[in-house]
Amino acid sequence: MGKIIITENEKNRIISLYKKDFLILENTTNRVWHKNLEYKKPDMLYKNKPFTGTEVKYFDETKETENKDFPGLTSSYKLSDEEVKNNPVYSETQYKNGKKDGVSKGYTKNGDVAYKGDYKNGNPIGVHNYYLEDGSGELHAYQDYDKGGKLVKVNLKK
Repeated sequence: MGKIIITENEKNRIISLYKKDFLILENTTNRVWHKNLEYKKPDMLYKNKPFTGTEVKYFDETKETENKDFPGLTSSYKLSDEEVKNNPVYSETQYKNGKKDGVSKGYTKNGDVAYKGDYKNGNPIGVHNYYLEDGSGELHAYQDYDKGGKLVKVNLKK
């Protein structure tokens, strides 16, 4: 079997591509609970720096309980971080350099997709679909955006 000879320039290009792919992979797997993010117009920040990764929100971050002393009255309290993270995911939104960039998805409590749309540099782009929350996957409505984020069409299914 013959040897493969790689020049120094080719070697540096391969290393550069590897690092680029690694950084993209690292950033897209950076999932952070929205409670740990801070929105300062126009950017989403994490530890005071523009956030790159996926913002995650969960269902039921508070819980209501019936008041034992006064039947019919309820009180609510915030769940602990561990309790919240055991709940189903409500939404996932991708960010790049503090701006929405990539897919944004919302879910029903059963895990079915409730909505899905893409963003680029903070602007909605393309078709954003909204589905019935009965788990059928049936399209309920959609909004269509141009490349600049301008809404060009809305359709509500009957």
